[in-house]
Amino acid sequence: MASIATQIGERSENLAKRESRGVFLKFAYLVLKYGSAYQARAHLDAERVTPRVREIVQKAAIPPATLSDWAAISDYQNISEAFQESLRSLSVFDAVLADGMVKAPLRSRGFSVTTGIIGSAPNELAVKTISSLVLATQLLEPKKASAIVIVTKELLSVAGSQQLFANELTKAVTAATDTAFIASLISSTTPSASAGATLANITTDFDTLLAAVTTSATSRLYYVASPTNIKGLVAKANAGGTPAFPELTITGGPLFGGITAIASDSISSAAALLFDATAIVGNADLIVPGRSEAGTLQMETAPDSPPTSATTLLSLWQNDLIALRMERFFGFTLMRSSGAASLSGVSY
Repeated sequence: MASIATQIGERSENLAKRESRGVFLKFAYLVLKYGSAYQARAHLDAERVTPRVREIVQKAAIPPATLSDWAAISDYQNISEAFQESLRSLSVFDAVLADGMVKAPLRSRGFSVTTGIIGSAPNELAVKTISSLVLATQLLEPKKASAIVIVTKELLSVAGSQQLFANELTKAVTAATDTAFIASLISSTTPSASAGATLANITTDFDTLLAAVTTSATSRLYYVASPTNIKGLVAKANAGGTPAFPELTITGGPLFGGITAIASDSISSAAALLFDATAIVGNADLIVPGRSEAGTLQMETAPDSPPTSATTLLSLWQNDLIALRMERFFGFTLMRSSGAASLSGVSY
């Protein structure tokens, strides 16, 4: 059992993290409501902000106060990182980034082994064999996850609406991150067909996945499936009637043998994915909020890209509309092809 001092330390750390997450959301709320930290500073008294929020807003409110300026503000980085850590329960990518993924700076260059060195044990006086090593150069190229919603000025002035939009935009950004992350890992594999829905079939499926993924003593294995298929695993019982996966919940959790399961809306309902987090190199920048009242947009969820002469554009300024945005840069690369495996036709 942890000592009293350890428990107090853990609770203090948790309180500090919760405070930082609250500070981040309040800061995002102010930026979304007033347009920028520079404009928000005139309303700090009316908003009754805490001293820490006031300090961050005032530091960030230095013209031109671009989003990239905030990354240089150490306290903003602290609260943003604390907020990203809180996304572990919402995001596969953030869960893996916090526990197992090898972190490297975005835009850095790394190497993956495509053909490894093979040793030999020659007989006495026999010629020693020569092996080869083939490396593939990979760049940790940043990807962008962005969520934008258009609202009227009247709606944004409703009490509590800014907090709602901040929360929903953040969820959308993390979902977009997961969609890109999971799709990329699955595309690097050759999916095996699921054996079926019985417990014996499920055991066969796990055997197939584990055989395809190379592991080491430091591996951190994650299993990702749709919420429906995770619920199917939760309901499975052995011949004695006891749960086959007693620690598993409908959102995920310990599966067996140290494997962590995660239920995700960003994976196909007929797919399942197993991967070793230590085989992935990645990282993510800060999540930053933004707002615009002067843009010209195509009001479509699937806009023309690039715009054509037939694209219909709408002026935000002329129509008293406001664009709210949350955005992040992230990157990852699978450093060995045997670091992931997937199933198709899953229906548990």
